[in-house]
Amino acid sequence: MPPRVGRDRDLEHSHANTRYRRYARVVGLAAVFFGRQRAIARQFGCSIDFVRYHARKAVDPTYHAGRWGGSQGAARFAPQAAAIVESILWQEVRADPIRTCAEMVLAMRSNGFAVTRRWVELRFRRWGFTRQRPSYLNINKFTATNIFYYG
Repeated sequence: MPPRVGRDRDLEHSHANTRYRRYARVVGLAAVFFGRQRAIARQFGCSIDFVRYHARKAVDPTYHAGRWGGSQGAARFAPQAAAIVESILWQEVRADPIRTCAEMVLAMRSNGFAVTRRWVELRFRRWGFTRQRPSYLNINKFTATNIFYYG
């Protein structure tokens, strides 16, 4: 896959992110070595909370060791487990296709799967479903024959 450029460029490898990480590391180490956090904050032009956070991070490498970004509250499954959970979700959809995402989440949780509404919405979007609710204008769209034909 070719490297992404422009706005879609990977933030992990951008120059701005590298400079920020170096800046934060220097601020944290300066606060640890010199101990005058207010003076460090004034000299580097940042807040005292920024200095405290990065000083603690410089001393304890396990403090917030994870990466920023990634999945925002969506349930994560191993690839094999995700396939199983998706197939069970599909069975729930086939059982009652006009249920809302919240109702699907409740059904999946009653089956023992810790899924979120966002996870269910993403699966529906990937399958080409819409969030449209049946009404008197589009009730024929949700007949069993149409759902099985287009689903």
